[in-house]
Amino acid sequence: MPNTELLKHEVEDFVRAELSRRFGMRFEKRLVTLTGVQPPPREHEFDAVSEDGSIIAGIITSGPRTRGGRRNVGAVHHATGELYYLRLVAAKRRMLVATDAGFRELMLSVTEGRLAVGLELIHIPLSQGLDEAVRRVRLEASRENSSRATAPGVSTRSGRP
Repeated sequence: MPNTELLKHEVEDFVRAELSRRFGMRFEKRLVTLTGVQPPPREHEFDAVSEDGSIIAGIITSGPRTRGGRRNVGAVHHATGELYYLRLVAAKRRMLVATDAGFRELMLSVTEGRLAVGLELIHIPLSQGLDEAVRRVRLEASRENSSRATAPGVSTRSGRP
């Protein structure tokens, strides 16, 4: 079973370090209170929040295509959800960081004419070693999901018996 959680932490740490380098301040994973919502306001955990709270980012590690070559709709939905939450926080800069340039391009296409003012879609490339590890884990996870979906007595739609 691929270790997606460990890899996710490594990728997020890498992106936070790069954001720190670019903006000259420390970033951390943090809960942020949502604004402009019906009371009582709740919190959402963001992957990267600057130490002064002026920059808030979500990090997406997905690629633009599934193993079968189809558009990665699940990742698009996840990213769209993160954009929704970014819209509900008070920060000078709010951004969705894609670690895959192709996924950023897909999101730019999907959100064209729909992206709220003040939200940014940026790309932060991973180091070669980390990028290769991400690709390996994606492939292993995809193979594992494919084998589960094709097992006898398992529906290919939900992966459940």
